[in-house]
Amino acid sequence: MEILIPSSITSLQKRKSDAPLRLMTYVVTQEVEEGVLLYNTLTCALALVSHEEAQHLTEVEGLADHWFLVPEDHDDKRFCKMLRIGARLQKKQPKGIKTYTILTTTGCNARCVYCYQQGTRPVHMTMETAEKVAQYIVEHRGEHEKVKIRWFGGEPLYNNKVMDRISLRLQEHGISFISHITTNGYLFGERMVEKAVTLWNVKKVQITIDGTEENYNSIKRYVHPGTNSPYQRVIENIKRLLETEKIRVHIRIHLNHDNLADVRQLTEELSTRFKGYDELRIYFQPIFELASPVAKVRTSVQRQALYDEKRRLQRYLLEKGIENNKKQRVLKELSLNRCMVDSEEAIVIVPDGHLGLCEHYPEDHFFGHIDSDEWDQEALRQMREYCEEIPECDTCAYYPRCFRLKICAESQLCFKEWREDNIETIRQQMLNEYLSTRK
Repeated sequence: MEILIPSSITSLQKRKSDAPLRLMTYVVTQEVEEGVLLYNTLTCALALVSHEEAQHLTEVEGLADHWFLVPEDHDDKRFCKMLRIGARLQKKQPKGIKTYTILTTTGCNARCVYCYQQGTRPVHMTMETAEKVAQYIVEHRGEHEKVKIRWFGGEPLYNNKVMDRISLRLQEHGISFISHITTNGYLFGERMVEKAVTLWNVKKVQITIDGTEENYNSIKRYVHPGTNSPYQRVIENIKRLLETEKIRVHIRIHLNHDNLADVRQLTEELSTRFKGYDELRIYFQPIFELASPVAKVRTSVQRQALYDEKRRLQRYLLEKGIENNKKQRVLKELSLNRCMVDSEEAIVIVPDGHLGLCEHYPEDHFFGHIDSDEWDQEALRQMREYCEEIPECDTCAYYPRCFRLKICAESQLCFKEWREDNIETIRQQMLNEYLSTRK
């Protein structure tokens, strides 16, 4: 037995008796050439046992010490909750806000049929508000030496002048910051890319590609597409971003039952076009379960088929050498929250200056405004409220990472295929981690 990653729990398990042992509920296995990998989603420990040892896991010396094995009557879920409480108590409470998601506008130059913001009133942030946003960051970053900005929209580049203003003001105040952008990529021409590197300090750009050229152009329906193909323009912009060698580009591809053949072709095109760029990652997002105008809950058979295809496409990218897809690793620390909503060190600023916790609510669910330091604590409590647990939680290996928020329609969805897909993702991360140790 070899410990590849030690447990995040510093103390070894102390056994009080010779009671029979079993694998902890949260242990995920993955077979490799040398044997079998064991990863504990609670303790974040990763171990390798030989094929022979794998035949008699409960007898492998050391696995119980590192919490892979526990007594048969051990209450795993209670133990998980206790560790979460202890980790939260030990965690240094953040003083100040570290991450700011800034909606420069709720307007967009595309008209995607699936967009969850359909019907949202277009509002552009003014220069006056941008000045206030910059000052708000200066005054509320607390003890954080570096802050992170997530430019969001609408299409954030549709109002890039406020990005200039906020970035300039932060530089003038000596505030160290990095930024990420979620964009359709259409406006990322040469000048924009230059500003992304020199002014906005962009480290990651997320761009959604909805299909091959004809389907992409049909779905996006850009307001002012010009004479050239919007698809080809976005592809060229992605190349321009990657060639800076300073910006990671994550291409998000939407999957549904109507576009599988097209997505297969798109994946082949992208893997050929961008092979060799280390800062590229391509991933797939099923959209039939999301909270959007076209959301639809499918049957178990339909869901399974879609997730099977997602995994097939992910394997294809790994085989084609899309390097960033090989860099996904297992978590090394216990998860304590779902996202920015319950992180307690991140906020959203919408174009008119209102404060929220989630960019998916650009018109409501506010707890304050940049003009005031008064926060509505009850609104914060409601937004951070978790769903009731379900019976499946008792036996779910993904439970230590699962935090289902009531305000989030997506996080309330829990079905067998989704849980299995998460575990398969962890298995690939385990494999990537293992291979990195054998180079």
